[in-house]
Amino acid sequence: LSPLLPPTGSIPSPKQALYDEIWDDMFDRLKKFKARFGSCIVRQSFQKEDKKLVDWVRSQRRAFHAGKLWDDRARKLDSIGFHWDNT
Repeated sequence: LSPLLPPTGSIPSPKQALYDEIWDDMFDRLKKFKARFGSCIVRQSFQKEDKKLVDWVRSQRRAFHAGKLWDDRARKLDSIGFHWDNT
């Protein structure tokens, strides 16, 4: 199995379901950030307002560049104009 693809046709474990819920919640936070600021560029200076979002965005970039981000998640991030390079 490729680490880029979630298991298909399987029921996620409770732990994986929790991770998926957290990921979806953070994705929603990023969409709200974009609606408010007009882009998905979450700068380090935003840390005082939402450190979790700053850290999550950084972790998505790392996972993507390491080849560990699931394809469906990368597509979701692409769909809202996510910047894969730290700009």
